[in-house]
Amino acid sequence: MLWLVSVTHQAVSRNSRILTTSNGFLNAGSDTEMVLYEAAAHGLASVVSGGDLWETAQECYNVRTARPLPWYLDMYKKVKDEVAAMGVAFLY
Repeated sequence: MLWLVSVTHQAVSRNSRILTTSNGFLNAGSDTEMVLYEAAAHGLASVVSGGDLWETAQECYNVRTARPLPWYLDMYKKVKDEVAAMGVAFLY
């Protein structure tokens, strides 16, 4: 699936000026580490191929404050640190 996402974004990016969103379909549950690894892989494949990201995860955020729930933020930081240790640079 990542190959398909990649070549699709490359084709659209190369041949048009339209905005393409990258809507990842993740297999893991929303409360697992694997969903973050899947999202990271999908996001990396999309962005380096010219795609734009936009996803929602209401079950991981406080819908009144739009802030991540503590357990999700902790898991996010853990996975982000692991991905960064693999050599991926993050701006934030």
